[in-house]
Amino acid sequence: MVSCTHNEPVFSGDLIFVEGISTSIRPECCQDTLGIRAECRPSMDQAIMGSTGAMVHVGIIEGCNDSLFVIDAAPKTGVSRRELNEFLEAQRDEEGRMPNIKIMQLKDQRGAMDFVAKAKMLVGAEYDFTFLPDNGKYYCSELVYECYQRNGKPIFEAAPMNFRNADGEFDAYWVELFERQGMEIPQGVLGTNPNDLYHSSLLVPVY
Repeated sequence: MVSCTHNEPVFSGDLIFVEGISTSIRPECCQDTLGIRAECRPSMDQAIMGSTGAMVHVGIIEGCNDSLFVIDAAPKTGVSRRELNEFLEAQRDEEGRMPNIKIMQLKDQRGAMDFVAKAKMLVGAEYDFTFLPDNGKYYCSELVYECYQRNGKPIFEAAPMNFRNADGEFDAYWVELFERQGMEIPQGVLGTNPNDLYHSSLLVPVY
């Protein structure tokens, strides 16, 4: 258990959510080192916000020796473990703005340390640009889904994924991402997203 100033204690197994920020930065202005525009976080965040909602990223908190770490899956790093402050600084957008950060806690804390231990074992795994299940790669909410299991069953629910925006169209970001991988957009494939996790009835707000 680690106390956050003026707030309730934060425990290992709590989830940290990042709310997206609207930006005027054009995708073509962003570095594209992998040949996939998923390296451009503003573009990915905007596409996620358009398809699923305000929350664009989620990580797993680990309390260790009175310090806080975050285990998460991100496009540039894959699955990594870093100190909380480093994680937070990485969330700033290209204009230096810090997004809203929310911490949610499991109502039922059973197995929380086991969930974190599973996540730590996956550090070094690649980011899942395909957003497909069971391929040994992970996007942020997929990491949570796969690690938070009791008796071999995920505690969170998967649902058909949506990549369409409010107009019913696929954002240009998604079209390019999947075209470059030679695959169809996995619309309707079972999966997860940070916004649905954030609104799960299994969680309560902490910070």
